[in-house]
Amino acid sequence: MDKKICPICKGFLEEVEVSNKYGLKIRIDKCPSGCGLWFDQFELYQVNLYEAENVVKKLPTKDNEKKENMKEEILCPVCQISMTKVKSFYLSHELEIDYCKGCSGIWLEREKFLKYKTLIEGKTGRVKKEIKVENIEYRSSFERGEAEKTGLIDYIMDIFFIFF
Repeated sequence: MDKKICPICKGFLEEVEVSNKYGLKIRIDKCPSGCGLWFDQFELYQVNLYEAENVVKKLPTKDNEKKENMKEEILCPVCQISMTKVKSFYLSHELEIDYCKGCSGIWLEREKFLKYKTLIEGKTGRVKKEIKVENIEYRSSFERGEAEKTGLIDYIMDIFFIFF
């Protein structure tokens, strides 16, 4: 297998083994010079963000001079084709990631990865909070006998609340 090339400094990327969300091992690629992380197709969405954050924090910090010398257009570490800058509508229009249309890989610099992690934590935190509020509202209306039973799911929820 060919070595992957850092799109910023043109050095070789190093593979790092981290866990995914399910505890299985996956390999992501890091630039040993501290330019950023490369995620093959679907890896970014599967990776355990805390383990990847530890990898990012161990990267050497890039000085501002090198950042200013970075090209606007960067090449994919795998395909060596020009990567597309994409803004995530799901997370934030502020976060712009480099995406390869050829292999669906994603390049994230240190700061962009940390911002991505923060945005994901914010999204999942809001969703968990909304579910918890809905659960509390439903449970209290169930306990008062006001919960409207409209189908099989409602009966399953009733059974769930009896045991928990």
